[in-house]
Amino acid sequence: SKSTVRDEAVVSTQSTGDKPPLGSCANSWLLRHDGTCWHANEPISTLSIVPSEGDIIGVTFDHVQLQFYVNGKLADGCVASNLHTLVYPCFYVDDGAIIDVNFEKFYYEPPQGYSCIMKEQDML
Repeated sequence: SKSTVRDEAVVSTQSTGDKPPLGSCANSWLLRHDGTCWHANEPISTLSIVPSEGDIIGVTFDHVQLQFYVNGKLADGCVASNLHTLVYPCFYVDDGAIIDVNFEKFYYEPPQGYSCIMKEQDML
């Protein structure tokens, strides 16, 4: 997804609700425009690559670990681990910012082993 300076990318559990500011509770993880990652209303880390206007932010989640990418490169520093829960992608912009979101046909190839978002399926 293309981003502008004032956007935020989030994953959250269903119990988070739908009102910003996300990242302020224990059920959401937030990447802010300045590269800081928030969880439970606390900054937990900062990306090694700070996104700027026009950059493409990628997110991978394998039901255990959440990672962020900037223009196809892993942005170390904001990794959430041991999530073992169902999460949902959320996006938030303000101050007239524009965000384009794409869940398939990516600009950069996903890391090996990842593809588009897949719906959770009940195996029973």
